[in-house]
Amino acid sequence: MVEVRGVRIGEGRPKICVPIVAGEIEGIIEAARLIARSEADLAEWRADLFQGLKDPKKVIEVLKELRNALGEKPLIFTLRSTQEGGGSDLSSEQASGLLLEASASGDCDLIDIEMFSYGGKLRKAIDEVRENGAGIVGSYHDFRKTPEKAEIINRMKEILASGADIAKIAVMPNSRRDVLELLDASLTLNEEDSDNTIICISMSGTGALSRVAGEFFGSAVTFASIGEGSAPGQLGIDSLSAVQDILHGCMTNK
Repeated sequence: MVEVRGVRIGEGRPKICVPIVAGEIEGIIEAARLIARSEADLAEWRADLFQGLKDPKKVIEVLKELRNALGEKPLIFTLRSTQEGGGSDLSSEQASGLLLEASASGDCDLIDIEMFSYGGKLRKAIDEVRENGAGIVGSYHDFRKTPEKAEIINRMKEILASGADIAKIAVMPNSRRDVLELLDASLTLNEEDSDNTIICISMSGTGALSRVAGEFFGSAVTFASIGEGSAPGQLGIDSLSAVQDILHGCMTNK
């Protein structure tokens, strides 16, 4: 379990995170204001989609405005690389530098660090990010396929062993059985050590079950949209919240 601004991630029903994917400042702040008024538990800024990404000063200025607009909603700062389906073509050195600046700003609570892109070079930022007072979401994304269960488990364990507070994997299913592979891996990880905080997402419409039933399989966070989504298969927050309420009620009324 990881607690951020009073939100206990890994306890109770999966927390709902809404990504901010606008490219311009006005759209980013407007999205933050909508999230602040919504049922979302936390927000994620996809800074890799920001038009001013290559100007670190502008990124940090927007981050400060985001913090004000979100109030006490926890914020994840994400710099998704083109290697993992995102919009950032920064070098590993530039990406590391920006992640460290964001963590030092005090305006975000969690930093998403891709653990396998750039040959794993971003892992070097983990200790300094933590020293700056931010938590770490260690992530891996595959927009082409779903690895076998053993590989999913091994990658997640490697992420946790590297010092991440939360381990995240998001993969693309090419069949319904791929979704079962991901859910089975999630459940196995949870059964082996329920103290670990993990996020396991199967993308596209085929993988929608993973977004609503995470509580059954040990996944601590799910992602929803208010307007434009950040990944294939994301549900609207109202629909996702309603389904989660029903499933949570079933689990607690044994």
